[in-house]
Amino acid sequence: MKEEDCLSSALRDWINKSESFVAEQRDGLRIRQLDAALAHWLELISSAKGVEILSDNGLVLPAAAMARLCAEHLFALGAILKDPNVAALMLGSSKEEFNKALNALKADTSSLELLSDEVKEELRNKSAISDPEKKSLKSSQFELAQKAGLQSIYNTRYRLLSMVASHATALSIGEQEQHVVMLHKVAIPSTIEFLQEAMVQVADALQTNQ
Repeated sequence: MKEEDCLSSALRDWINKSESFVAEQRDGLRIRQLDAALAHWLELISSAKGVEILSDNGLVLPAAAMARLCAEHLFALGAILKDPNVAALMLGSSKEEFNKALNALKADTSSLELLSDEVKEELRNKSAISDPEKKSLKSSQFELAQKAGLQSIYNTRYRLLSMVASHATALSIGEQEQHVVMLHKVAIPSTIEFLQEAMVQVADALQTNQ
């Protein structure tokens, strides 16, 4: 069997194992009011399926971008399991970003003219999300990884994936052969590792909180 076929098979196996483990641990997370952690875990698995589908269809960089998203859901999962208050901090950050985007849209009158009257009216009537406590994360993915105790993944797999699969850069338009190497040597193995690490994080958290 070719190396890429073995990797694809291994990824499918770990997706299946993760889905089975989620079914077993779902109630335990909910009882402990860790619904946000569960949601990120489910999105990690969903994104891993995206890696599988994209890689099977030869879409190398989109697969790597999806693997990077897997890492971000892993960081959030791990951080919330270590400190449930992180979920509120993440919500605060999302509120800040929403308000910034809303204010920018309202201020850009020339762009508003390109929208339908219905959408323009909806934007004009949309209010900023209030956040009296103003709680938010300061440094996003790095801080989440740090809180989760996953700095090593952030500094290695996540950074490698970010080099080619986060924005349109010179590296993202490199040789196709190099991208294929990235897929087989980094993206798929990293996704498998993220699925495995998520299961470890959940198992440890539930055992600690018994």
